[in-house]
Amino acid sequence: MNSLIGKRKIRIAFAGAIIGVITFLILYGITPLSVTNDSWILQGYDELDILQHYAGWLHFRNSPWTFPLMQAETLAYPTGTIISFTDSIPLVALVFKLLTNLLPDTFQYFGIFTLMCYMLQGLFAALLAELFIDNEKYIAVAVPFFTFAPILMERAFRHTALGSQWLILAALYLYFGNRDKEKGVSVDIKFTLLTLLSIGIHPYFLPMVYGIYFFYIAERVWRNSFKFRYTIKRAAMLFISLMVTVAEGYVLGTLGVNEVRRWGYSIYSMNLNALWNPTSVGGYKWSLFLAKQNQFSGQYDGFNYVGLGILFATVRCAIYIISMFNMDKIKLFIKNYIGIIFLSLCFTAFAVTNVITFNSAAITIPIPEYLLNLCSIFRSSGRLFYPVYYLIILFVIVFIYNNLNIKNSRKMVVISLVLCLQLGDMMPVLLGKHLHFLNEPQLTIIDDSYLMERIKGKELVVSMLSADDFELVCFAGKNNVATNRSCANTGDYSRAFGMGAKEYEKIVNGEFEKDKLYVTTDPLAVAELKYVLASNTDATLYETGRFLFVIPN
Repeated sequence: MNSLIGKRKIRIAFAGAIIGVITFLILYGITPLSVTNDSWILQGYDELDILQHYAGWLHFRNSPWTFPLMQAETLAYPTGTIISFTDSIPLVALVFKLLTNLLPDTFQYFGIFTLMCYMLQGLFAALLAELFIDNEKYIAVAVPFFTFAPILMERAFRHTALGSQWLILAALYLYFGNRDKEKGVSVDIKFTLLTLLSIGIHPYFLPMVYGIYFFYIAERVWRNSFKFRYTIKRAAMLFISLMVTVAEGYVLGTLGVNEVRRWGYSIYSMNLNALWNPTSVGGYKWSLFLAKQNQFSGQYDGFNYVGLGILFATVRCAIYIISMFNMDKIKLFIKNYIGIIFLSLCFTAFAVTNVITFNSAAITIPIPEYLLNLCSIFRSSGRLFYPVYYLIILFVIVFIYNNLNIKNSRKMVVISLVLCLQLGDMMPVLLGKHLHFLNEPQLTIIDDSYLMERIKGKELVVSMLSADDFELVCFAGKNNVATNRSCANTGDYSRAFGMGAKEYEKIVNGEFEKDKLYVTTDPLAVAELKYVLASNTDATLYETGRFLFVIPN
């Protein structure tokens, strides 16, 4: 019997993984899978953050080994920076840096990494659904709700590391699959593996995975009547998990920086209309039928649109529950799932923040400053709703299967119609993402043959009086040259920024260093340099797009 169950799980997991791969190919084609093709990255994707991720990898690859391991010495020179804060997927970058001598000069891993994310998304979605549903065909139809999840499509390639949402599904699978079993420490080891992967991929997954893990332990302790020895054992396993994860964070450099508290909590939050608000970065039309709702400026990062199919099914499920109202069943459901319900409320509250918004209205609940500082570690709070988002999808597909008093064949028809509504409503965004990768890439400064010649022999690209520019940082990284720009999300780079101001003063006075290439995008600086250096024969001014380069002769 166990052998048959094991084979069935393998079959379901494999089918889910294949559905994930097919989803990726439908959305993005094969262009991102060529590791030597970075032209689609250099033109940006929806916004320019993917350039930031690529720049982190380029400079990490070019930098000598140091401690912490993920330090890129050629970024934010002379300070250096940790590529955990350029969202360059540290664990993957670490593996490929070890293999760097075997890799081609141009190498990007973001395409194959995202393909793997979709594959694992499908795999764990199938395994998660299998815990509640015994019909393999029904599971196969249910998996695309997870692989075509708007929050996954919206993050993939825009914030590539955040496409690793399979970590959430894996944590939920461990939670639901083991809550009624006594598995010793094996489940703790699996949860710890997920936390280690989380901090090595993107720290925002840590509170999600640990939240699920904590409530798994809390339920086990409660069910064992808080027996002292058992409680100590579970607490010890949680403590060991935390210590191992923290140790990895310090080795990688993700933990231990001085400036982890950042502005933005309650700005990058989730509006209460997020579940039915089809608007995001990139200008995509996420719904053929639903209109975009108002929201505050930073709440694009709290995108959590679930899709019209899931919305429709959720409303129908709610109507069914009300019409068939049974208080005993509701109490039993709450009793059985009180832990995950409470956790969902916690995640939702954190995602919404103390500034509660609905469309364009807002109510602020005062909270202590120290608590705001603590929350600001995860300032893009809208992302913390992801576990609740996937629980909603899971609830809908399981409720349809287990509560409709009809034959399985008719349940298949119902869930298939919901899926058709879900995908049909999102057809514009599905086509838009696919067509994006068929477009001819735009030319950048990295394609400029004149600059390619002039940067040879240089040791430093000095950015003067300009904000971080991801394209410029990629330009330096592609040519194995250091730069004082950081392109990181956090850290103290005052020395690196100060260098740009000092170098600007020097070249205004005609002092050039031949191993440096100077550049600015600041309009006032551009005007002054053109005036001051117009007749200076020691340097050449070269303007292209928004950049003005000062090239010592």
